[in-house]
Amino acid sequence: MAQRVVSTVTLVAGSLFAACTDNLVKSSPLAPRFDVLPSQTVSGSVLGPDGSSVCNFVPPGEELVVRLIDLPNAQGSVPPEFLFCPANNYAIAAPPGTYLVRAQLPAIDPGLGLLPWRTLDPTPFVVGAAAVTRDIQVQPGTGLGGRSTLDGAPIPGVDLSVVYNQAPFFAASLGTSGASGSWVEFFGRDPLVLQNGIRYQVIQSCDALGTITVEGPPAAPFLFPSEVSAVNCTLVTAPSVRFSHDRTRVVVTPMPGDIGGLSPELPQFGEGWGVQFPVAPGSAPAHASISLSQLFRGGLIVGMRPDRVLTGVDLEGYAECGVCRDLGLDGKVSFAASPQFGKKVLWRYSDATSSEGVGLKVLQKSYDGVPPSDYVLFRFIFTNSGPATITFYAGIFADWDIGDDPFDDVGATELDGRLMYMTDATPGGVFAGTLLLGAPVSGNAVLTDFGQSTATQVAALAGDFTIPAALDPGDHRYIHALGPIILKRGAVGAIWAAVVAGETRDQLLANAAAAAADVAKRGEDMSGDAGVVSALPTATVVAQGTKAHDPRCKKSCAR
Repeated sequence: MAQRVVSTVTLVAGSLFAACTDNLVKSSPLAPRFDVLPSQTVSGSVLGPDGSSVCNFVPPGEELVVRLIDLPNAQGSVPPEFLFCPANNYAIAAPPGTYLVRAQLPAIDPGLGLLPWRTLDPTPFVVGAAAVTRDIQVQPGTGLGGRSTLDGAPIPGVDLSVVYNQAPFFAASLGTSGASGSWVEFFGRDPLVLQNGIRYQVIQSCDALGTITVEGPPAAPFLFPSEVSAVNCTLVTAPSVRFSHDRTRVVVTPMPGDIGGLSPELPQFGEGWGVQFPVAPGSAPAHASISLSQLFRGGLIVGMRPDRVLTGVDLEGYAECGVCRDLGLDGKVSFAASPQFGKKVLWRYSDATSSEGVGLKVLQKSYDGVPPSDYVLFRFIFTNSGPATITFYAGIFADWDIGDDPFDDVGATELDGRLMYMTDATPGGVFAGTLLLGAPVSGNAVLTDFGQSTATQVAALAGDFTIPAALDPGDHRYIHALGPIILKRGAVGAIWAAVVAGETRDQLLANAAAAAADVAKRGEDMSGDAGVVSALPTATVVAQGTKAHDPRCKKSCAR
């Protein structure tokens, strides 16, 4: 997460005043100003349960980490100190302010026993004009109870992140559910152990592709273990699984304006499959963390000059957005499935729920690809129900995270701008992207930084600037668009988009060609598709604890 700027704490003991009419009146004396004081040393020892060095409980040569956390905004501007047993004494230079201190033991299993991986001294202390001594003692903790289940059976691979309520950017522990559904620490310790007597928050829990959460972690901070000693994640298969495209090796959940179904605004449908590839024919996609989806977030984006952007995917955290999702919140779905032709899914939605809407209605149809090619087709049909002519650019915003590491992707543009894709910088990763058809290509822009203005987003959609490739490994996303599309009042226009994937570049290009051939066979396809008759209830399960995945925190914002 982008780090906030935290101002230095300034303490003034006396009041400073001056008489407007009598310049002989003296001001009150001032206490030292912390913002002009030099840094002071915070030092101490990391102790074990019996008061001796913690290194008596840790093998020689193992690493200890001591970090100061500056309050009140719980940031971490002071670099940590790394110690190696038998050394257990730290000394850190810190600017004036108010701090907590945290000690981290080496991640070894089962050597820690019940000693918490991280121990926080919850009592703040002030660094001012003099050095500070602060020992920290590691005491045995308690294993976190509870487990994660799917449709009543244990489900492994559900992530868990526990942070400090005093300092929510700092993790106390990270783990996942094991084979029995119980919580296992990230380095393999079962159970996950937390420090006693600390108030925690649980984040990044109960997120599993293709599921809906019916019981999640406490929404409010809790004192462990006296108030809460267990966290349960009770999941059921998501209703959206029924209409997800799974005929080929690329599995995609189509939500209204949202490719993959990973935006959280329609919790009654649950979390989609994302875009999983390759899924072996005849096997089911995996109920696992979002890291298994090759797409972190993506969907329909529409731009109108000079600075109006309508999206079917949540752009919060990515870019400036007055309303971060404008399309699809009023969506209604129906679908049909055929052994011969696969699934076709129809969504009807509009921008009516957005204060930035212009009267745009969308009929979204999606189709399974034809094996053995790996693609899914989307047809976006736009109707201008507003009072005036509108001119816009429409396409796909996509944040692909290929493989396990979201920070090592590279990308390119091919087929005269109609295909954009990402892959791993390290050879051997898969390729995934979008193919756009039905109007002239207008925008090809790979984005690396966060926070683009709405005007910049429109400029990228319109092709005022192009960034067709990402050659340096990183966490990239792109805007891929067609246009301009000009609709008079009551007029209709449309584009095609295909999600395509391949295990090699040549396979990706072959699948893109197959998708284009399929589009050519389907022609204009502007109808409401009356053959789609299977309706899905829009309130199957009420989800609890549903939350967005912050795009700036692909693994965790907590340190």
